[in-house]
Amino acid sequence: MFLEDLDAGQQFVLSELTDYLLMQFPEGSLKWENYTNRRLLIRTVKYCFEEQLLLRHDGTESDYLSDQSQDILYENTGLSRYFVRRFMQPITDLKSLSDRPIFESLKIDEERGFICKACLAPKGVKVVH
Repeated sequence: MFLEDLDAGQQFVLSELTDYLLMQFPEGSLKWENYTNRRLLIRTVKYCFEEQLLLRHDGTESDYLSDQSQDILYENTGLSRYFVRRFMQPITDLKSLSDRPIFESLKIDEERGFICKACLAPKGVKVVH
């Protein structure tokens, strides 16, 4: 939700994201002093880079890992608004990131904007239109 609320090209610093996350969790349950929490956040941010949801302009994640007071300047690419919509099943059905290729193997008819019935049929089953 944080990225979806930002405009494409809008910049933000990591501390804005961490403050937003603190507000989403019950008070006291998320502590950025904990190295493991910071490491998990950085893994998520790196995944966002891989998916081209974020650009980094200043600072490094390794600096933040060693010192939580370090800030990093990011830019929202605007693609986050469409990211979750790419999944063909509820995202809550995913147990890990390795489950994601199951959904990506489905083919979308780009002209019509929907999944072809033949793509959903089991192998060897011929679909009659």
